[in-house]
Amino acid sequence: MATTPKAQAAKPAKASQKSARATKAAKTASPPPQKAGKAESSTPAGKRFGVASLYTLMGRTPMPQATRQPVWHLIDAEGLVLGRMAAHVARLLRGKHNPSFTPHYACGDKVIVINAEKVALSGKKMDTMLFHWHTGYPGGLKVRKAQDILEGKRPERLVIKAVERMMKHGPLGRRLMKNLYVYTGENHPHQEAKPQIIDMRALNNKNAKRSLRVS
Repeated sequence: MATTPKAQAAKPAKASQKSARATKAAKTASPPPQKAGKAESSTPAGKRFGVASLYTLMGRTPMPQATRQPVWHLIDAEGLVLGRMAAHVARLLRGKHNPSFTPHYACGDKVIVINAEKVALSGKKMDTMLFHWHTGYPGGLKVRKAQDILEGKRPERLVIKAVERMMKHGPLGRRLMKNLYVYTGENHPHQEAKPQIIDMRALNNKNAKRSLRVS
């Protein structure tokens, strides 16, 4: 079949379009020319720049895990208001008093609380503060007052629960709670640690019950 002059003229035009497209694709696929003296390295960015400088390039400031040894503190809970004392203990456990405090690291201290059975509650909380738990069986809801816990076999549970509710709820919080040691009476088995005595009344007169405050 004979081709017309128009068809013969269209064939070289299509061939030139295909060659132009192939040239354009080759240019886009080829890597950009590198400047002299800046050869591409196969080393990861973290090893080339270091972790600290890499975080700085990303706009973040790295906080390395604290290497300081935890300090032992001793608090006498006799006559102290439960909430105020628990807030101070939670602050020491988390390490917020340290300049190197990091929220996601265990950089706190260890705290010893003695005379847990002599802790004070303000107002009518001895009767109004209730603790609930369930046995898992139908109708197994149990309730105890704060006064019943203090007069029971383990009064230190009241202090532990107050501090626990002021900590982070997760693996870090459970790990920090292991640094809390609560005992009934004035004796404790950590004499070798030489704990620093914290006078809560000297920090704030409101930390003690009103009838036991120093005038």
